[in-house]
Amino acid sequence: MLSLLWKSQWDRHGVDDDVPLTVSQEEAEDALALAVTLVRWFDTGAVYRRD
Repeated sequence: MLSLLWKSQWDRHGVDDDVPLTVSQEEAEDALALAVTLVRWFDTGAVYRRD
């Protein structure tokens, strides 16, 4: 899920491009829902970083 969110959101990570990328309302809402879910899982300890 982290890879999907990171790789699919180039317009939010500042690429060097003269032409701005366009994202539909649906894509933006999906990205937000995914991010909120991930934050919740990390916050509650359901997901954690392995050392």
